[in-house]
Amino acid sequence: MVRIAETADTALVEMRRILGLLTVGEDRDGAAGPAPEPSLGHVRTLFTAVEAAGCRVTAELDDALDALPPALQVSAYRIVQEALTNVLKHAGATDVRVALRRGATALTIAVENGPAATKHRPPPGSGRGLLGVRERAAAFGGTVHTGPRPHGGWRLCATLPLEALA
Repeated sequence: MVRIAETADTALVEMRRILGLLTVGEDRDGAAGPAPEPSLGHVRTLFTAVEAAGCRVTAELDDALDALPPALQVSAYRIVQEALTNVLKHAGATDVRVALRRGATALTIAVENGPAATKHRPPPGSGRGLLGVRERAAAFGGTVHTGPRPHGGWRLCATLPLEALA
């Protein structure tokens, strides 16, 4: 029952966000409407935040990312956001490499980090972040592969097919 309630709460939050995107301009009281959902054009802001926390970020971003449909961009942004959050949480200040590549048939998102910083102790987690990443990828018929890297650190690779958008 708890899981059903949590899932319903999450669905309501997402629905409110979607409805907020449909609201244009100001509300009845003249207040500014909700901020638009982030896109891949905002991903460098995530890098800046992670760098401010002590990580060294290397990014490889294809030029054609801004032409992707908004829904796919939001999901891709959120996947990168969750991956970077996990880096900070589980590894602390370390090297991070982010690659966003748009191929002929799929968008590939790869986030890799180096070994955990010396004396870094990750807080306990719920594991819901990776579940959310998998759900976002599955919504587009995509896949997610995660796991440790051979010489330490972690890798997340998500593939979102583009043919589902046609």
